[in-house]
Amino acid sequence: MLQYLSTTCCNRRPNLHYTQIHKAKAEKQRARVIKDEMDAKRAKTKAARERKQERLTQKRQALTADDEEKK
Repeated sequence: MLQYLSTTCCNRRPNLHYTQIHKAKAEKQRARVIKDEMDAKRAKTKAARERKQERLTQKRQALTADDEEKK
């Protein structure tokens, strides 16, 4: 996954390769953005579905009220 550079630096600590760190961070950020977009899309769709259901309910009630008045 992440490769280590050689331990020839002065303090001999293992160093992670610079580009691999940033690639991993960018991938993580990309995944977070996609997840946020999908969550927003789901919320928008759910709200639209609820509005549609409410309109249908009102329409049905209006039709039943008209039928009862005619009788």
